[in-house]
Amino acid sequence: MVEEWAGIVEWAAGNTVAGSEGAATIRDGYVDTGVPIAGEGAPLVSEFALMELVAVLGRSPDGGRLYVGRVLKCAWRLPQVYASVVAGRLAPWRAERIAEATRPLSADAAAFVDR
Repeated sequence: MVEEWAGIVEWAAGNTVAGSEGAATIRDGYVDTGVPIAGEGAPLVSEFALMELVAVLGRSPDGGRLYVGRVLKCAWRLPQVYASVVAGRLAPWRAERIAEATRPLSADAAAFVDR
């Protein structure tokens, strides 16, 4: 599971979109824009690349998007939580719960939780 998380984070680093112009949004039918799946402070990712990753992970589109979003929340918004998962001190499912609980928080509030 930790290897899968590391792969997702590596994938995201290579498939980020600098701004809303390249971000996955649902405004244009066949235009790949950026998707904000992990909240404030996390990168926007290519929608088309996200759907390919979800298929490779063997997850449903909605479930896969939520899963990848939680992993990216940990990696970018909750780096201490992510480091604990990588080090084996925290179970990935617990980290996912923390990520989900901090979803509505600002980046500063998430950083406070991550301390």
